[in-house]
Amino acid sequence: MEIEKIKDINQREAVELAHKKAIEIVDLANSKKWDLIKRKDDVQAFTMNSPDGFKIVKGEGYIYGDIEQASRVLQSPDFQKAYDNMLEIVDEFELLPCQSSFVYNKFKGQLSVSSRDIVMLGTFFVDDDGRKIIVTSSVEHP
Repeated sequence: MEIEKIKDINQREAVELAHKKAIEIVDLANSKKWDLIKRKDDVQAFTMNSPDGFKIVKGEGYIYGDIEQASRVLQSPDFQKAYDNMLEIVDEFELLPCQSSFVYNKFKGQLSVSSRDIVMLGTFFVDDDGRKIIVTSSVEHP
């Protein structure tokens, strides 16, 4: 489905935001500032500080098979909780057209730090070079 054909204005704006964020993140991911932190088989993990000063992570590897299924696995509560033991709640609360969705995440508090929650906007696509790209970014829900 093309974005222009989405009738609901809120959904259209959310999908437009997802695509805008995806372009920004792919541009950042293509920059040369990444430090390799781990490599195992065909998968590599990198880190860098974002322009805002936050530590960000990217992974590169091969997606064998359907990108929609891979995206669902990566965003599933069981998968996310397997690599982040501070994650308490994962809830995909709004599925949007054009392979995009909003996901609510709540992280446990620890010692003097209170719990925190964020909303992630995720999307996936195949770029002009045939690379399968899955992108998530924190956003404010409209």
